[in-house]
Amino acid sequence: MKALSLLVFLFSVNVWSYVQSENDHSFTTQIARAKNQSLPMAQRWDALIKSAEDADGTQIKQVLEFAKSKDWYMRNALLVALDKVGTDLVYDKAKVLVSDKALVVRSAAVDILTRLESQEVRELLAKELNRNYNFVGKKSLWIRAQIMKNLVKKPYQSEREYFSKLLFDNDPEISAMSMQALEKISQVHFEGENALGSWKKFVKEQKWF
Repeated sequence: MKALSLLVFLFSVNVWSYVQSENDHSFTTQIARAKNQSLPMAQRWDALIKSAEDADGTQIKQVLEFAKSKDWYMRNALLVALDKVGTDLVYDKAKVLVSDKALVVRSAAVDILTRLESQEVRELLAKELNRNYNFVGKKSLWIRAQIMKNLVKKPYQSEREYFSKLLFDNDPEISAMSMQALEKISQVHFEGENALGSWKKFVKEQKWF
C-alpha cells in the first residue's frame, strides 16, 4: 500500500511539473509576441491576453509593464487582459490609465472604475471630468458624458456645490445631468423648457457655490 501511495505521489509531482513547464513555456512565448512591435496589433493584443492568463505571481509583473507601452492599443489590451483574468489589479491600473493620453484608453479605464462605488473613485472621476485632455477646445469629448452618467446615479449631499457649478457647463448634456443630480440631492424640481434657467437662478439665490 505504501509503495502504491508513493507511486501515486510521484506521478502527481511529475504531472504538476510538466504542466508548470508547459505554462512557463506558453507564457514566455506569448509575452515575447506581445512585446514584438513588428507583429500586427491583433496578434500582439491576443498574445498579451494569453500571457495574463498563463502568468504566475511573478510573471504578472511583465504583463503590468504594458501600462507604460508606447502603443495605446497595448495599454488598452492590458486593461482587457487583467479584467478577463479577474484580478483586482485591473482597478489599480485603471486608476492610472484614466489619465492616459489616448482617449480610448481613458474611456476603457472609466468603464472599469465605475464598477467601484467608492468615494475615492468618485473624487477621481469628478476631477477627470474637467481635465483639459477631455476637451477639444471648449467642446466635450464623449468621455465627459460617460463619467457624468456614473456620478449622477447616486449623488451625495456633499457634492451639491460641484453639481451646481456644472449647471453652467458649456455642454448641454452635462448641465442637464447636473439638474438630475441636484434634484436627487435636494428634492427640488423645476418643470418646463426653462428648467435649466430656473435651476441656475435657484442655486445662485441659495448660494450653493
